[in-house]
Amino acid sequence: MVNNKLKEVEFHNMILLFLLYTFVYAISVVTRVSSSEFMGIDPQSIVTAINELTTPPYYNMNDSYHSKYYGWTYFSLNFLVVLIAKCMGFNSEFEINVLIRSVVYIIGACLVLSLYIFSREIFSKFVSFVLVLYFMFDPVVSHYITLIHPEALGMTLQILGCYFLIRFYKGGGKNSWIFYFSIILLSLSSLAKQPFFIVNFFIGCIYLKFLADKLNLSYRNIISFFLHSVIIFLACFLIIHPYAFIEFDRFILAQSELSSGHSSGSMSEVLNIWFSEYTKSLLFFFHTVVLVLVTFSRDKNKYHFISLVTVSLIVVVFMYKSRIFINLGYLFPLYLLAFVNITYFFVKYLKINNIYNKFLVSIILVLVPLNFLSNFFFSVFETQHKYYIDGLATKNSIWNYIKTLPENTKIAYSPNIAVPNPYKSIGCHAWQGCAKSTDLRKYNPDVIVYSPKYTFFESDEYTNYINKYGYILVSTVSPAPEVNYTCSSTSSVGEGKGVENTFYFFNIPRLVSNISRCIDSYKLSILQKKKSSLTGLEIYVYER
Repeated sequence: MVNNKLKEVEFHNMILLFLLYTFVYAISVVTRVSSSEFMGIDPQSIVTAINELTTPPYYNMNDSYHSKYYGWTYFSLNFLVVLIAKCMGFNSEFEINVLIRSVVYIIGACLVLSLYIFSREIFSKFVSFVLVLYFMFDPVVSHYITLIHPEALGMTLQILGCYFLIRFYKGGGKNSWIFYFSIILLSLSSLAKQPFFIVNFFIGCIYLKFLADKLNLSYRNIISFFLHSVIIFLACFLIIHPYAFIEFDRFILAQSELSSGHSSGSMSEVLNIWFSEYTKSLLFFFHTVVLVLVTFSRDKNKYHFISLVTVSLIVVVFMYKSRIFINLGYLFPLYLLAFVNITYFFVKYLKINNIYNKFLVSIILVLVPLNFLSNFFFSVFETQHKYYIDGLATKNSIWNYIKTLPENTKIAYSPNIAVPNPYKSIGCHAWQGCAKSTDLRKYNPDVIVYSPKYTFFESDEYTNYINKYGYILVSTVSPAPEVNYTCSSTSSVGEGKGVENTFYFFNIPRLVSNISRCIDSYKLSILQKKKSSLTGLEIYVYER
C-alpha cells in the first residue's frame, strides 16, 4: 500500500511538471512557422540544412552551412522525421516547420521528465521536483528548450546516459549492457555539439575511476571498458555522420573554421565580459561558493568534490574557447552537473545547527524563490510574446516590399533580413559573400536592405559602401515607438532584454520589480497584437 502511494506521488509529480512545461512552452510549436525566413538566424539556417539533407546528395551533412559544423545527432533525428513526413505527402514549408517545432517540443518534454527520473536516483521526490522546476525556467534552459538548435537534445541524452551509469553502478556492475547503452546515449549526446563531448568525456573517465574503486577492477578491466567505449563512440559517429569519414578533409576543414572562428579574440580582452556573464548566473555563483566551502570541509564527499572541481575546470576551458560570442549559453552542457552539485550540497551539508548555517539558509530561502519567480515570468513572457508578435516584425513588412521587386533584382542584405525566393537564390548575405564593402563592390547589388543596429555584422561596411556609390534611400520600416518591453533576464542568450549588472540575482528590489515588468510586458504583447504594431529593428532599403 505504501509503495503504491509513493508511486502515485511520483506519477503525479511527473504529470504536473509535464503540464507546466506544456502550458508555458507548447505555444512555440505554432510560432514563426509560415516561413523559416521569419525565424532567428540559427533556426533559419538549421531548418534549411534539415531540408537539404532530404535532397541529393542525401544525408551529406558536409554540404550544408550549419550541419557541417555541429548538431549531427539533432540533424540525423530531424532527417528521419522529415523524410518520413515527406514520404507521407507532407511537403509544404508550413507543415515541415510545424513538424520540426514539434520535435523541439517533444525533446524539451523528454528533457524535463528525464531530469526528474535521474534526480530521483540521488534525491527525494520533493527535492527532485524543486530541482527540475527551477531548472525548467532558468533563462538559459528556457532559451534552448524552445529553440531549433541541438543543445536540448544533447542535454536530454546526457541526462539519460548518466541515469543508466548510476543504475549500473548501483547494480554492482552486473548487466554490462546497461553500461554500454549509457555509452551509446553519451556518444549521441557528444555528437549533438562539441562541448557535450568534452563534458561527457570527463564524466566517463571519472565514472570509470569510481566504478574501479567500487568493484575493485583491475587495470585490464578498466582499459577494456575504455576501449569498448571508444569503439561504441566511433560506431555511433559513423552511423550519425558517415560523410565525416567519407569526406574527411572537408570535415576537418569545417571543424578548424569553427574552432578558429570562436577563439580568435584575445583572452585579456574578453575576461571582463566573461566575468560579467558569469556573475549574472545564480547557478554558477552558488557553484563557486559551494566549491570553496566544500574545499575547506573536513567531511567532504570525494565524489562530490571531484565533480565540483571538474565543472569549474571545464568552465575555464569553455571560456577560453569562446572568445568571440560570449554568453552563458556556452556553459549549458555543464548545467546538469552544476545543478546536481549545488543541490547535493544543500541537502547533505546544510544543517540548521548554528548561526552561520541559519544565515546561509535564510539567504537561500529568499534568493532562490525570488529568482525562480523572476525567471518563471520571464520565460512565460519570452516564449509566448513571440507568438503574439508573430507576423508583426519589421522584417515581415520588408518581405512584402521585396516581393514587389523584379525577380532578377540583386539584393545585398544583413543577416536579420527575411528574403523570399527567387530573390534569395541570387541575393548576397552579409555572412555569406557580402561582409565587406569590397565584397559589395564585386557583387554590385541593385538593392541594399540592412539594419545598422543589428550587431552581428559589419554595418559600417554597408553604410560606407552606400555613401560612396550614391545609393538612394527609398524606404524605411520602423517599429512602433510605444512598444518598449522591460521584462529582463540575467542571461543574454535570448532575444529578450538582458541586464548589464553583475550579481543581478542579489538585487531583491529589482527582482520583485522585474516580476511586475514581465507581467506588464506580457499585457503589452497582447495589446500590440490587437493594434498590429510593428516590432523589431529599424530597416533601411537603398536602391541605385
